[in-house]
Amino acid sequence: MSESSADRPAYDCPVSAVEVLRGLHDLQSTGTLCDVVLKGSEGYAAGIPCHRNILIVHSAFFRAAFTGADWKESSQKVFPLHHIDTQTLKELVEYAYTLEISLNGDNVAPVLIAAQFLQMTPVARLCWEYVEKHMCLSNCLAVYALASQHHNPRLAYTALDLVHSNFPRFAQSQEFLQMNEQQLIALIASDEVEVFCEDEVWEAVLRWLEYDRPGRLEHVPAVLQMVRAAFLSDQSCLAYSEVLASAMPPCQSAMAAKELPIEEIENFRPRPSYGAQEVVLCVGGGGGTTVEVFSPSIPAVWCFSDLPISAQSCRAVQLDACTVMVAHFNGCNTLRRDCRYMGPLGEWCKVAPVLTRRRDEGLAALSGRIYAAGGFSHGYESDPLTSVEAYNPESNA
Repeated sequence: MSESSADRPAYDCPVSAVEVLRGLHDLQSTGTLCDVVLKGSEGYAAGIPCHRNILIVHSAFFRAAFTGADWKESSQKVFPLHHIDTQTLKELVEYAYTLEISLNGDNVAPVLIAAQFLQMTPVARLCWEYVEKHMCLSNCLAVYALASQHHNPRLAYTALDLVHSNFPRFAQSQEFLQMNEQQLIALIASDEVEVFCEDEVWEAVLRWLEYDRPGRLEHVPAVLQMVRAAFLSDQSCLAYSEVLASAMPPCQSAMAAKELPIEEIENFRPRPSYGAQEVVLCVGGGGGTTVEVFSPSIPAVWCFSDLPISAQSCRAVQLDACTVMVAHFNGCNTLRRDCRYMGPLGEWCKVAPVLTRRRDEGLAALSGRIYAAGGFSHGYESDPLTSVEAYNPESNA
């Protein structure tokens, strides 16, 4: 009586997949039964003999090339890959037969680029893991460029964040000195750069300039435009003016050396990393939305984050070191809305409105709460209010 397939016992084969690959690797090393030869960019005469089936298993690119009717290479004995060097190709073929690959700082980038082109996803993943594990201040800019160009936005952000959060240390590296002017401008223009004061940025720019002064002098005006000169110390301001003058035509250099042209510098905003400073805020007024900042220690007035609405009549009070509260009234027939400014360079956000419509009230902060006292519910012809309300920022009520 014949036994059905369902009744047949299953037996484990003692030969593992690794052993099968090892056997195929032995065949490949001697060119036995190989049906295709891969050639890299150098056109190495002997090429790399391979088995098509092995390449198809590991690479979606080769699967399409060897099985697609539209590919002329599908039937050719020699398959050229002109943009992949022979050594990188050998390492990828070695992985296909052994599931192992040796990565280092010299070969990880070309292997990654080739693996992504050939759609060998596991190899590309190993490369990204290697790059992230070995990222440091001496190579983070190269990692950022690699990740940006080859579709890894998460790693690109991580690399750039490492530069921003360690700017003074990064500025001491060889990689910083070898940046081109576009890279430097993009870096020092960012609000994310963390420095104790703007002098640290200026000192870094000066080191970058001195590294190749003859070749970089023409880029000085564009680079210095991104230095927040309004926040430099007096000594750095003087050096700034002298460097700027040295890069200008003779007819302009005398004026540049005489006084710092702050009016021509667009970058007035302080960097968030400067820390708390005592400043005066001028908020709205006359239906305007602008917010201007004046610091007694800095010879400049700068603007930031206009109010989200115009305010005819407004009151502002500081809640804590990083929060300013603004109460405003948009006419007798419009309910008032309040807004809050979070952080030294944050955004305005609306908060709960007062329970009683009021204008020209007294506004004060005490023990983490905002108090609105008195005022008028409508125009000045109405009776003054005698009530007091308190705003709790934790509950937004």
